Amino acid sequence: MADRGAKLTLKLRNGLPGPQLERVLRQAREAGASVVRPVFPDHSDAELASLYAIEARDVAAVDSLIETLEGLADVEFVEREVQRGLKR
Repeated sequence: MADRGAKLTLKLRNGLPGPQLERVLRQAREAGASVVRPVFPDHSDAELASLYAIEARDVAAVDSLIETLEGLADVEFVEREVQRGLKR
């Protein structure tokens, strides 16, 4: 199971056709992703529908994931998930 330091946010090009989407997701898994899921599943807004959350198999896989995904033309950005804490 991935820990808190092993999560990424991925933004794909809007309107990415199914075969290209599957290629990007496959490459993410090959580079070390254990989970790749849409942040807003079934959303009709193209911007929101192109956001994905990635959990790496382990912290060591994060750099490989970022490097691999940043090299793909269909990826607009990939970044480490920001850790936020609520103040009470």
